[in-house]
Order: sequence, then C-alpha cells, then structure tokens
Amino acid sequence: MNCLELKKINLIELDTNEMLESDGGFIPIIILGYTVLTATQTAAVFLTGVGIGAAVAASHHH
Repeated sequence: MNCLELKKINLIELDTNEMLESDGGFIPIIILGYTVLTATQTAAVFLTGVGIGAAVAASHHH
C-alpha cells in the first residue's frame, strides 16, 4: 500500500523506531485468544472428569 492510499483512509505509515516502540498489536491478541481457548478446554476436560467420577461413585454406591 503506498502512502497516498494510506492517506485516503486516514492512516500514516510507521517508521522502524515507531514499530519497535509499539506495544500490543496482532500477536498478543492471538496469544491471549489461544490462552483463553486452552484454559476453556482444560476446564471442560476437568469438569468432564469430575462428572464421570461422580457417576462411577454413584453407580458403586447402590
């Protein structure tokens, strides 16, 4: 994308220093999303194990 196209959509191009000093961006969002997804899956597996354990304990209790 050239500079003229960027100006049309009210954006400016960052120089190297600005890019290095920039916090955040796209990669941290991906890492955060992956972390949340992994935590959710871990919780689901844990709760499934608790449910199975409770069902087994209840069936042996009779």
